[in-house]
Amino acid sequence: VPTQTPVAGATSTAVATTVNPTATPDTAETPTPQPTGAACADASVVVEVSIDQAYGAARIDLAYLSELVNIPGSGTASEVVGRVDFASSGGLTTVNDDDNTSTLTASLVSFSEQPSGLFATVTFDCVSGAASAEDFTCSVVSASTPGGVAIPDAACSVSVQ
Repeated sequence: VPTQTPVAGATSTAVATTVNPTATPDTAETPTPQPTGAACADASVVVEVSIDQAYGAARIDLAYLSELVNIPGSGTASEVVGRVDFASSGGLTTVNDDDNTSTLTASLVSFSEQPSGLFATVTFDCVSGAASAEDFTCSVVSASTPGGVAIPDAACSVSVQ
């Protein structure tokens, strides 16, 4: 078995492997960063958007705080569309999530009159904290009767389930 021959005049040094409990800040371990904000109560936040008048067609914009909630995907991606359930069972719908402005747009065009009340239910992912209705802003961009007559004073409201 080969052995190592010591070199004349060389000295060996030992390296300490114990942790110093009184380490100075420049040698202490850096803790792993933790997310800020309160923990989410649930994995998702369900938001109901209602319109205060009967309509045949409507477009609403729902602004949200991206630091609290999020919808996976953006634009008209299937992940976005799958998060919006319209209350009406008939008509043509479209959904668009603008990540740059944190605004979800939902539109419905129908040939029959839709009653006032629930327009759509949107399911967001919780990012941080607990979202409330005050964290969302809803506006009716346009609304009209089934015959195409504008409803200029339609308004919408938000509730969080």
